[in-house]
Amino acid sequence: MADFQMASFYTEAMKVVGTATLGGLAAVYLQRHKDRAQLQKENVERWSKERQYSWSPLLEAAEDFRARLIDLRHQYLDNLSNNIPLRNWYPGDFCELYVLDRDQIYKLDENLETADPISPRKNAADVESTKVRTVHQLNYAASSIYMTAKYLGAAERVLRALYEFKMMLPDRARPKIKELILNVRANLQGEGGAGIFTEQQEAIGEIVRDSSDRIITNFEFRKWMFDPGWEQFTGLFRFYVHFHKKLDSEVQNTIDALKPLTDELERLTNTATVKEYDLILSPPPRTNFGWLSQVRRLKASYTGFQ
Repeated sequence: MADFQMASFYTEAMKVVGTATLGGLAAVYLQRHKDRAQLQKENVERWSKERQYSWSPLLEAAEDFRARLIDLRHQYLDNLSNNIPLRNWYPGDFCELYVLDRDQIYKLDENLETADPISPRKNAADVESTKVRTVHQLNYAASSIYMTAKYLGAAERVLRALYEFKMMLPDRARPKIKELILNVRANLQGEGGAGIFTEQQEAIGEIVRDSSDRIITNFEFRKWMFDPGWEQFTGLFRFYVHFHKKLDSEVQNTIDALKPLTDELERLTNTATVKEYDLILSPPPRTNFGWLSQVRRLKASYTGFQ
């Protein structure tokens, strides 16, 4: 009788312990599931935020910059083939933005080092006259310079984040995108440095971002072109004054380098999660019934051995 009671007590105790254990395990499982769901939600929100504030602005800036370079190159080739005087179109416009006098384009065409952009900026009337002309006559030239600065700002912001591992990216994507951005930078500089030096590109990319990491607007940039501190954009002015000399080198090479960057950014911004982007980078291999192929190979080798 005592043994039976002891056995009953042991059975009931085990039921209680088992129930408590299962309950504990279930609670742990549910908590882990909840934690995973929360982490997944946070990752989706972070990916969405980075697409909105980093990747999409860079894509937009890169597409605009590339489209403007293509359009400028096309117009330059047409006008040069028709022997239109440099003073009467974009070379004269860029010259005027740099030294406030479009008539100097022929002198600068021969030797850019003779440019004196400082003295004319001491004349308030000349500065104001050129400012007014940026609204209409010089608008295309001014916006071209801004598009370049805007791209450099967006690219520098993303590049810094990539170097500091602040971007949420698959491991295989980080070096790929970094290489694409650096390739644009190298081609914009050019093999002989006739474009915009990489150090200048980096500096401009930092200058056009304010304390909140926002890229300044077109309106703000146009004020900066004439206000104290304008010399920080000297590399941009010089690049566009001699744009016609770089059509088949720095200009075309930069156009070509921007294409794979915009293609990759297009793929990235069209994904809802980092996992989805990772799958695009490396889709799962097609099995083609691999196990069946292996059986057939083994059978063939066995038959050959026989």
